[in-house]
Amino acid sequence: MNTDIAPGQKIFLRLRGTDRTFGADVLEVASRGLTISTPRFREVPLDLASGDEVVVVYAVPGARFIYETTILAAGGDGRYTIGPPAGAVPVQERANVRQAVQFAVELADAEGRRYAVTAVNLSSGGLQVLSDRAWAVGTEVRVKLTLPRDFPLPIEVKAVVVWAERVLEEGRLVSRLGLSFVGAAIWQQDEIFRYIFRRMVEDRQLRVPRPGAPPDPPRGTSPRGGSGAGLGG
Repeated sequence: MNTDIAPGQKIFLRLRGTDRTFGADVLEVASRGLTISTPRFREVPLDLASGDEVVVVYAVPGARFIYETTILAAGGDGRYTIGPPAGAVPVQERANVRQAVQFAVELADAEGRRYAVTAVNLSSGGLQVLSDRAWAVGTEVRVKLTLPRDFPLPIEVKAVVVWAERVLEEGRLVSRLGLSFVGAAIWQQDEIFRYIFRRMVEDRQLRVPRPGAPPDPPRGTSPRGGSGAGLGG
């Protein structure tokens, strides 16, 4: 799938942790990054500094892509340099990218009662949790979670139980719940997806290519051209 960005193309970006999107024109394309015009929202410019983290959305024929990068350089002439679209993901598929996890989450019911549960699967559109109590499908809850490691900003979002089942986990009967987020802010979705993306890279489920690096061999073959059949996956 073509993910290339061309000079003259319009892109949209926002500072990480914010919801307002600004439009910019791509002026130059190089292996190191993209030179863009000053991003604007209704003629209001977005002032950026080197090192700022941004989320970029752009379109190619038939698809829209999203990726995260940093401001590499901020020129005095209103031009900025941002990182290239390495690891860009189709926007419409982002909510379906899931990662196995294990960390504590807090659920609050309509009466404000709080329950400690364990997240076992996460996407930017929802999560699966294990709970000691039973929950009915359709129950609305408020989810509070803090992503591990270098994602310290707490995320609080409404969710609804879309499926529930009783399962045995380590010899005890618990409820496994599927929760779908309701009205999650864009920055919250970004934070979750960024965490999942990093976990996938660390777990070698996803490889982010370096500019100029040779392409990976086709799946099913070894780097020397032999068949990879029988290796699993």
